[in-house]
Amino acid sequence: MGNPSTYDYRVRQLRADRLRGHDLAKALLASPSANTICTPDFDIDLLERCVRFPDGEEARFTPRQWRLLELLVNAAGRPVTDDVLARALFGDDVPEEAHQLPVLVLQLRRKLEPDTRTPRYVRSPTATTYVFDEDGGQSRPLGSAPVP
Repeated sequence: MGNPSTYDYRVRQLRADRLRGHDLAKALLASPSANTICTPDFDIDLLERCVRFPDGEEARFTPRQWRLLELLVNAAGRPVTDDVLARALFGDDVPEEAHQLPVLVLQLRRKLEPDTRTPRYVRSPTATTYVFDEDGGQSRPLGSAPVP
């Protein structure tokens, strides 16, 4: 195992990293400032937990899909790492359940995106981050601040 002090330091460091990730996940789960998020293609009603399209149709979500959508919406325009999302969605079971995150993202895209091959709302700027883009990438580059 090596030097006990090195081991103790590493354990404390792992606990601190886990706590920081947990705090970030809790912040992302905090209530957003608006109850309804309007995009060019659909409206997200955070109180009723549904998405409405202009033709009146509604998309429904599993609890885990909805929680992922809430996390991304609360961080709209900002990249969120897959580690933070996995910790918020799966808690301490991340190692066994982490493979489900890309599946959940694909399920969200199928329900929200006009074309899942070229996602506009739930995007992946890098292999390990996801971004919710309220305007579907129509008026600003990915990762830039929203226009007031």
